[in-house]
Amino acid sequence: MHGTISTAAKSAISIHGKSSGKSAVDDADWFSVAARNLYSHKPGTALHLITGLGDERLCQRYASGEVRPPAYFLRSLLRGEHGQQWHGAVMDGCATPWWLDLQAAQRLCAEYQIIKRE
Repeated sequence: MHGTISTAAKSAISIHGKSSGKSAVDDADWFSVAARNLYSHKPGTALHLITGLGDERLCQRYASGEVRPPAYFLRSLLRGEHGQQWHGAVMDGCATPWWLDLQAAQRLCAEYQIIKRE
């Protein structure tokens, strides 16, 4: 996939030269919202304990939305024990066909497993 994602506040996401009109920072709060939803009690401390990355205060700043976490931090979460929940949080609200197809396939697999057990 060729394209660029600009992190400048007024730049738009561009994939294959087509602008989506949406800034890369439009959804800036998604991480802190997800952290608070997944870990309602001391989300920053939970992030620190789960990843072992950074110091606890920095993880608290990630959870509060004061600082955006770097990609390696998110990658660690995705590869960890709670990766499925974080993957869902990352993709929340996405309506691209491949994601919708994947969700439909996952639902079918779950239904098949239920029927198979009966």
